[in-house]
Amino acid sequence: MSSSSLSYVNTSQTNNCEWTISVTNCYGQEYFQVVYGVTTYLSLFVLLSSVWLLLWRLYRSQSMTLFSIKGFLSLEGYLFTQIFWSFARVFSSLILINNWFPEQWILREIVIDLTWFLGLVSVATYLAGVLRTIPRMNFYRQNTHYKHLPNFRGIASIYVSYVLVLGIISIICAVMIGYHRQYPTENSATIIKNLITVYYCTESISTLLITIGFIIYGNKLVGIASEGLHLLEGVSGYPSSPRKSSRYSHNTKRSAYSGISAELEVKHKKLQRSVRKMRVINAAFILSFAGLCVILCSSAFLYEQIFKNIEISKILAAVSNWMPMMLNVSVMAGIAYGEMRISENSELRFDNQKMPSVSTSSSTTPHFLTIERISSEAGSLYHSRNNSTDSEAPLLRRPAPVATISSRKGSAQLDSSPNNTTSSTYMVIGSSPLTTFTTLSILPPSDSTSNEEKISISVLP
Repeated sequence: MSSSSLSYVNTSQTNNCEWTISVTNCYGQEYFQVVYGVTTYLSLFVLLSSVWLLLWRLYRSQSMTLFSIKGFLSLEGYLFTQIFWSFARVFSSLILINNWFPEQWILREIVIDLTWFLGLVSVATYLAGVLRTIPRMNFYRQNTHYKHLPNFRGIASIYVSYVLVLGIISIICAVMIGYHRQYPTENSATIIKNLITVYYCTESISTLLITIGFIIYGNKLVGIASEGLHLLEGVSGYPSSPRKSSRYSHNTKRSAYSGISAELEVKHKKLQRSVRKMRVINAAFILSFAGLCVILCSSAFLYEQIFKNIEISKILAAVSNWMPMMLNVSVMAGIAYGEMRISENSELRFDNQKMPSVSTSSSTTPHFLTIERISSEAGSLYHSRNNSTDSEAPLLRRPAPVATISSRKGSAQLDSSPNNTTSSTYMVIGSSPLTTFTTLSILPPSDSTSNEEKISISVLP
């Protein structure tokens, strides 16, 4: 936030500190210097965490590019801009604590304004990535209720307009306020008062837009991730399914599904972490920007009362500086939790895994199922998108094979007929790159008189 409400700078300890622009030679300066000291350490932690997480994500995905013309790498863009925001926060806090540039009010106003502007741009970049990702998810494409989501051009226009409008208004206000502080005239007090009102109103509206964006679209992102997690938990062969089903004997189920369950368990843990990470990030952004919106709106119209009351000033100084930093620390912790590696000792790939025969029993007619896995066919069951959020590659390379169970004794066959198969694809986005899994729906036989049944296989890349 830029400057305080008063049109002059306090130079005597008999006056309360204008803690947004100066915490030296004023009443309560020790408290406000401690506030900015804690803010400095929190900013350093966020700065180092952002650098480490960004480098780690780029290292893990060698083909990932930080800058993309056709899309937004939401999490990477957020971490990249967080580096600049945290550095600016450290620099501005040191200026206030050490009283650097004591008479350069224009410079002080610009530096302090840039710290909050970069923070808004950082979170807006992440939100733009969320808006870019959701319309590309097949789960939402199949619902007309979500056709109001903007396309890439609309997202880019909104993002650029938001950054430009916010940047132009805030910089102009900061420069003009600093100028009238440094070169006061007869009308400086009135001009500064009006400029501060415009500035805080603009900042309040910008934080309100971010809050609404995360309440609507951030919750949608968390919702689809949770839906994908529930779908994965319901996949046949998942470790929890043997406890719920009584169709097979315990020993037969363990021998049949031990291989596929191991891989599904690893995928489930990864997806579960991704869902938790997104919930933490979304909740932190909503709480942080909702609180800032209230503080900025109050400062726009009650700034004189706030700065004249030392107790209210102390509370708002601590809340406005520590709350965003503490929630940013929570975001970094959530991202780090999502990046933790899961032991791959139990992770088995379909390419080298052969499923044994499974004998099923029924009250009427016994069925025998044998699924033969061919390594060359493993790749046809799924197709992973590349690391870019702009991949237009099909999610299925060709119609997925369908296992056919015959009521007569024999082995199952793979049916590649597209007429007997439907597939639905659900993309769960924790962060870039996208995580995709495909579920093939169970279909009844096309011929009602046939003795054969169709059953599908759900696989996870």
